[in-house]
Amino acid sequence: RALRVVELSLVAPVAAPQIDSRFMGLLGAATDAALLTDVDGRVQWANEAAVALCGEHDAEALCGQRIERLVTPAPVDMAGVLATLRHGRRHAGLTARLADGAPVELTAVPLLDCLPPGCGFFLRPAAPRGEAPFVAADALTSLLAAQPLRAVVRDAADRVERQCIEATLRLTGNNRALAAKVLGMSRQGLYLKLHLYGLAGGEERPRDD
Repeated sequence: RALRVVELSLVAPVAAPQIDSRFMGLLGAATDAALLTDVDGRVQWANEAAVALCGEHDAEALCGQRIERLVTPAPVDMAGVLATLRHGRRHAGLTARLADGAPVELTAVPLLDCLPPGCGFFLRPAAPRGEAPFVAADALTSLLAAQPLRAVVRDAADRVERQCIEATLRLTGNNRALAAKVLGMSRQGLYLKLHLYGLAGGEERPRDD
């Protein structure tokens, strides 16, 4: 199904970080809440999912607010998260709460190469405590009979990582530099993964611009 680009107006005085338009289209149509801020954590852009999750009526109500007023991570506070983002470190899978107390999972990524530089925050409702993904017992038993648990986990993680890399390359038009930024890894690290998973070949020359 074609992605719908969601255009949202900005009211904050500082422009949102400039990101490739294809990736912005993906963010706009994403089901996870996405917010772009300046390096000090002031919201400059939000998608429809963020508007709904934060209980606002439109994106303009979010723009200009400080991210710490919208979501509170733990055990690291938002000031600590922003400080590490300014040094190029990302955070994934943080436990956090919205202003109304609702639990969410928070991922925060630095966007220091953008003009102007900024940060990206991605939120999704946390699964209820004790809830776990369903795995068929007979399938799990067969896997564990064939190889140790550590190998099963490693193989599953490798499959997920490969699928994420393939999907990101498709969404970025095979632009490896942009894909590496989206995936939160160095360009060299992405090249190593491409060779590891047999994705480096192909007749078309990959884009690095």
